[in-house]
Amino acid sequence: MVSFRAVFITVLALTILSGAAATYLAGTSGPAGRHRVAERLAYIAMVGARAIMVLLSDGAE
Repeated sequence: MVSFRAVFITVLALTILSGAAATYLAGTSGPAGRHRVAERLAYIAMVGARAIMVLLSDGAE
């Protein structure tokens, strides 16, 4: 079984990387497809943030 710590670190890393990539892509000029990718990465970062909150609330028990 996968440990809580491994799951938490993986979710945290994906959230941070998605947010950083979305910020970088949104701040640069380029084709419209680039902004669509930035929006999707920002969405993934928001879902990751929610997952972190759920993991922390469940991990406290």
